[in-house]
Amino acid sequence: MTREQEEEKYFQWRSSLVEKLAGIELNLEGVKFRMSVEIPPSDDFRAMKKSWENFYASELLSSRNPVRKIAKRPDTILVRGVPSRWFAETRISSKASTLVTHTIFSALGKIRNLNISSDDEWGAKQDGTNKEIISGLNCKVWVQFENYDDFNGAMQALCGRSLEKEGSRLKVDYEVTWDREGFFRNAQYEPVRSNLEERNSSVHGRKKHYTSRIESDHRKRFRPHKKGADAT
Repeated sequence: MTREQEEEKYFQWRSSLVEKLAGIELNLEGVKFRMSVEIPPSDDFRAMKKSWENFYASELLSSRNPVRKIAKRPDTILVRGVPSRWFAETRISSKASTLVTHTIFSALGKIRNLNISSDDEWGAKQDGTNKEIISGLNCKVWVQFENYDDFNGAMQALCGRSLEKEGSRLKVDYEVTWDREGFFRNAQYEPVRSNLEERNSSVHGRKKHYTSRIESDHRKRFRPHKKGADAT
């Protein structure tokens, strides 16, 4: 069975499961509930791909400038809900490192730009309360790839999966989507290449170490663990 056939079989199984679970009536201590089931948008690669195809098709049709009537495609992903410490340089800092993050995501394709920032909104969203959240626990990462094919492959690889920390059983259900706001187009941002070139020789030594590790075991960091549908 080819990879495409395996994926098609999985999508069919997932759709069938959602249909079977939707509408089931639950009786909890005399109180009846009707269950609804849906697949989170960030876990549905096919739906997400259709959304960016429709977005750029609509943008193309609405353009009044004939020179700009050229089909565009996305190149940037946004990953949220990742623990900052997991992308930090070991025993150096608890903050996400550009060097480490670049090395990890470069396993998915050639990177043009990369930006990391704290994602305190994500912590508040997951906590569901108005409690003060410690800043910097989570981070969000924008990754702009050199071409559409690498972007598409990265989206397909990350969509609907969990991030598992190497050497432990800790897993995180992150959220991945495509950047429709044009983060790197709208902000004056220095390319990640320049940032990396300015690092000193000792950092370059660590980069070499991370690179060799990621080439051999990057799939351990992004294990092909499919997430199930969310039930509410």
